[in-house]
Amino acid sequence: MKLQLTTLAAAVALAVSASSWADARDPVYEVNGNTINNGKGAFDAQELIREGMDNFTSLGIDNGTPGERETDHDQINQTGSTINSAQAGTEQYSEILQGGSSGASNEAYVDQGKNSGSEENVSLIQQINGSTNKATVFQKGEGFNESRIVQSNGSINTATVNQYGKNDQSDILQTNGSNNNAIVDQYAGFKNQSYIEQRNGDSNTATVEQRNSDWSDSYIKQDGSDNIADVSQRNNSDYSDSIIRQTGEGNEAYVDQQNNSEKTWSFIEQRDNDHYAQVTQNDADLSASYIYQGGNLGGHTAYVTQKDEYGSVSMVRQNGNPGAIVNHNQTGGSGNVASSYQW
Repeated sequence: MKLQLTTLAAAVALAVSASSWADARDPVYEVNGNTINNGKGAFDAQELIREGMDNFTSLGIDNGTPGERETDHDQINQTGSTINSAQAGTEQYSEILQGGSSGASNEAYVDQGKNSGSEENVSLIQQINGSTNKATVFQKGEGFNESRIVQSNGSINTATVNQYGKNDQSDILQTNGSNNNAIVDQYAGFKNQSYIEQRNGDSNTATVEQRNSDWSDSYIKQDGSDNIADVSQRNNSDYSDSIIRQTGEGNEAYVDQQNNSEKTWSFIEQRDNDHYAQVTQNDADLSASYIYQGGNLGGHTAYVTQKDEYGSVSMVRQNGNPGAIVNHNQTGGSGNVASSYQW
């Protein structure tokens, strides 16, 4: 096997480096010679939560044990082709490469461990060029699952990953195309990680759902306009973190962290103009939401709801003219802090 699953660690370490976030993360601002320090104490108290955001690690997956199940499929310069790979057993390793001309439409399906709890599932799908390509991965295992999907130079592509287990990793990269859709569902277990990057495209959608999974992390990065990022971390998802970074015009970001999900952290950074951000944290004590929206023309909207929580923090920073809207709604609980700054 030639499986070369890139680790999330390098990508995320670069993307969330302190230097690149200096103006967005730091709650201290200097504007026209005046130091703005609102919320710094509460923000600093969340240091351990923020450290958890950088907890993306490599599982150290190799090519597996000799003699175990391995599949390798290549379809090059084809249109309307389909690959199905089904595996059940102890260790599953699947690699699929599909390449076609402009306008090509291919489909790839990987089913690992559907009828048997396996120890290791690894899947790599690459779809190069074409439109309306579809990649679907299902992984279920007692050990760990790892999936990487790359769709490049095409539009209206769909990547879907369903993982049931613990220590799961999903990595989706969609580049140079619009109207693409990436969906990740990770259920149960702990220390699950999802990384989605949609680069150089408009009207793309990224959706992540992590349920019943402590210490889970989601990272979404979108470059373009009219993109949508939607993250849900619910039901006993303690110490789970969400990072959304969007660059372009008219993007939307939604984060839902609730139901016995204490010490969760949401960070949304939206560059340029006319963005919308909405964060909901209910029944999530000691949690934090931080929204940064920047752009010369402004036109931003941010809504944060924190309900029945203790010691939670909501911070919004908006830059740009004319006009920006912030709405903090904290009900129930005690010891919560809300801070806004617009300039």
